[in-house]
Amino acid sequence: MSVPERDGFHLKPRRRLRRPMVLTPLVDIVFLLLTFFMLSSQLAPFSTLAFQDGASPPSLTSSASAVASDARFETLLSVGAGRLRLNGQDVTGAELRDRLRAEIASGATRLTLLASQDATVQDFVSALEVAKQSAFPSITVANMR
Repeated sequence: MSVPERDGFHLKPRRRLRRPMVLTPLVDIVFLLLTFFMLSSQLAPFSTLAFQDGASPPSLTSSASAVASDARFETLLSVGAGRLRLNGQDVTGAELRDRLRAEIASGATRLTLLASQDATVQDFVSALEVAKQSAFPSITVANMR
């Protein structure tokens, strides 16, 4: 309790000092939230794709050794900006599904989808969707550097 001061016959209440608002606790909370969301976004990457009926894609070393041992069963689909090449031959988007099914019928078991640097995301996703619809047993994704 504050003790009133005397000013003659009138009592004046003692003035309260106003403390400035301290922002340190608020900054701490914002920093903790920022750290939490940065860590949680790293734990669940958004670019993960499922291949081979839910299995993870093979590593580069196992993929490279598999290609060397069984090259005749490998099919290569190259995706560029608006262009598709299947085993070195230009293919249109309309005929890609039929050509991929023909590859499966001839005994191909693996498809490597190779994205060039000028390929757009839409080109890549469209080619990947057609490849998944053609029911290749194994799809591997790679990019050119």
